[in-house]
Amino acid sequence: MARLLCDNDYLKVTQSDNLRELIEDNYSEWLFAEQVGQEEMISKIKQRYDVTKIFTNTSQYDSTLVYYAKNLVIYTESKWLESTSYVVGNRVEYNGKIYQCITNSSGFLPTNTTYWVYITDDKSLYYVTLPEEEWSYLTSYSVGDVVWYENKTYTCVIANSNTKPDSSTAIWGSGTSYSVSNKNPDILYHAEITYTVGTKVSYEGVLYNCILNSTGNLPTNATYFTALTTPPYWTKGDNRNPLIVRYLLDIARYHFERSIPARNVSDLVKEAYNGNSPEERGGAIGWLKRVNSGTDNANLPIIVPVQGLAFTYGNSRAAQDNQMW
Repeated sequence: MARLLCDNDYLKVTQSDNLRELIEDNYSEWLFAEQVGQEEMISKIKQRYDVTKIFTNTSQYDSTLVYYAKNLVIYTESKWLESTSYVVGNRVEYNGKIYQCITNSSGFLPTNTTYWVYITDDKSLYYVTLPEEEWSYLTSYSVGDVVWYENKTYTCVIANSNTKPDSSTAIWGSGTSYSVSNKNPDILYHAEITYTVGTKVSYEGVLYNCILNSTGNLPTNATYFTALTTPPYWTKGDNRNPLIVRYLLDIARYHFERSIPARNVSDLVKEAYNGNSPEERGGAIGWLKRVNSGTDNANLPIIVPVQGLAFTYGNSRAAQDNQMW
């Protein structure tokens, strides 16, 4: 099963050092509690929501893998070693931060700005940027409109609404696959880095291609860079639904503390889980039930109805129509 959470998330469960140590000392039990909690959440909302799009895998970035739009990764690099000789462009992790070598270096700490430039914090989250606006069954499309759907970009051939791009080549064509591989998650422009011809760099949300070796020249300088029409490969941030993450942490903590011998589950943890009541009206479980019934709105991807059909949950169609992301 995909793991939606990452290790940094469980530090958000509590400020208690004792609980953090307990989780770290019983890491396999924590992972099992996560999976139990995730399956519990899935079982309560899968009738209404597309859980395959909600409970995606948050994995560590691997430059050898292929990633698709919206894929979320944890960015890290190998630890800096004093005995290793580094060349320009190498990246390392040191004291919780990632640095890039700007001058060949051997034995110089990454904090030495003559040889290194800070890039980002270690284990920062990045997701692959959508190349185009995501298709929505609530939108009417005109000829020439371009959308992204299920790892492909499609151009509208015949005006339509509520027709999935992968269901009719006559209406949407066959689509073009979109993926990212061998691209560092963070390529933000840094004045200290020397960019060579062909290097891509991101600046103020635009992707640029270096056309003349450059150091210290802004990407907006047309002598050295050309703006590209494609968006930056990666976006720094977390594209998971924050309520899903929050409640999954609460549910996982409940199951985790239940699994630890001689440890009583506190009333606070029980309340975060189900409101600490037999009716399970509050807490994470209560929220899931209200969302699935339609009494609460949630910014989650619904199961798209069959073309031409409409369906409702809970109180109204209007509430249902607010669920796309």
